[in-house]
Amino acid sequence: MSISLLVVSPSYSIREMLARYLPYEEYTVYTAESAEKALFFFEKMPIDAVVIELKLQSSSGLDLLDWMGQHHPNIHPVMICDDEDEDLIELIRTRKASYLLKKKLNLLQFRTKLQSMCKFKRGLTYQFNQVSIFELVKLVSFSGRDYHLYLTSPQTHQEGLIYFGQGKVQHAMYGELTGEKAFYEIMKMKRGLFSELQVMETDDEVITSSLDQLMANSALILDEKSGPAQAQLPPTSCLIVSEDKYLPVFLGELFRFHQESVLVTNWVTTFESVQEQLMKNPELLILDSDMESLKAKKVLDFIDGNYLDTRVILIGAHLQASLSQTLKHPNVVRFFLREQYQELAELIEQTYLAQHFSGELLDLALFGVLQIFSYFRHPRLLEVTDYFSGQAGQIFISDGEVLHATFGDYIGRDALKKILQVNYGVFRQEAYWEPVTKSLNIPFNRLMMHLSRFVDENNPYQMARDLLLQNGEVITIRSDKIQAPSSK
Repeated sequence: MSISLLVVSPSYSIREMLARYLPYEEYTVYTAESAEKALFFFEKMPIDAVVIELKLQSSSGLDLLDWMGQHHPNIHPVMICDDEDEDLIELIRTRKASYLLKKKLNLLQFRTKLQSMCKFKRGLTYQFNQVSIFELVKLVSFSGRDYHLYLTSPQTHQEGLIYFGQGKVQHAMYGELTGEKAFYEIMKMKRGLFSELQVMETDDEVITSSLDQLMANSALILDEKSGPAQAQLPPTSCLIVSEDKYLPVFLGELFRFHQESVLVTNWVTTFESVQEQLMKNPELLILDSDMESLKAKKVLDFIDGNYLDTRVILIGAHLQASLSQTLKHPNVVRFFLREQYQELAELIEQTYLAQHFSGELLDLALFGVLQIFSYFRHPRLLEVTDYFSGQAGQIFISDGEVLHATFGDYIGRDALKKILQVNYGVFRQEAYWEPVTKSLNIPFNRLMMHLSRFVDENNPYQMARDLLLQNGEVITIRSDKIQAPSSK
């Protein structure tokens, strides 16, 4: 990915230092000595990020930052400051910008941060890799924003759209179905991807039921035992390619609940049978890498040649010389030794039997995300990268409680306070693991009541028009001071 960077500074040395340090294969760097001259690049060139020095000619870097917020809100801004100033740094944070101190400038760290920032939109990005549609609908509704949520399952070629407005589900589309019928079909999709579509004009509100009614009805449909088979989440189809007769029996018995198999297995040993079963597009393939009569590479080549989305787990008693190369295949998930049946079963149960969707949502409020994850009680790990401060942290949630949190040098309650103030960065949902330390032995409701006072709603810096620095200087924050130079 090539990054287009504009450096705005009255200092020739700073402009040239950044322009020459950043490799031209990865960066296109433009330079301007004033905010007014920078306008030419905003108008004519696609810009991904802007480095702004605080003190400019005839205006301030904060003036330009304010102007960018109105005219180019998606460009990533980085402010260069001379000294540490608590009020200045807090004001920059509220503007969803990053900052650098001249005396602590580390070009390698800056380059790494810039590369990471420009992968995402300005603001907060939440990356989820294993959430249920129930959690997803709650997360989007709780945001209160207008959303058009697109869901797709590459495995089954299902597609659905859910329209949200003012915290409600207003409309849904699934195939030829619309309204509540479409919504309930979408809620039965088992695994796939989701993304946000641009909000467009739609018909009048089609769904009038409340969110609680929709969620309750969806749960009843999925839990129904006496209804038609299609009312259930479909079982996971698993193809086992091995000469070991014990493995399919073990897995089949392990995942048999209430007389209904949640894992349907087929056991084959010949390549012809493998081809036939793979063309049915199973969700999971367990492949014995020790088989002399059928090499893993041959099966993976067949998957590639037919553009199949089947996930592959390798098992074996020996570490083959070709294993490291085989594990690089995009469809291959893990390798287990033959005696690691229990670990294999746990991975299948946690990853392939439940409803899981992956995707990104923008500008959610962490306060709401924590409440929803607590409500559903699934173990969740959120990792955060703050582009403003450069700090990183983690939040561990399990059984409806926040167990542990870290952020930079902070832990527990103090870490959560800092993370709640992050408004420019990335939250990633990662595979959960039990934290070694549990720093938060506080009931969830009491913790949320305490933290609510630290949520940014009426920050005094949001509407500031000037700022008194520690050294006595006054810096303006006025976008109207940014005027294009008159042509002569």
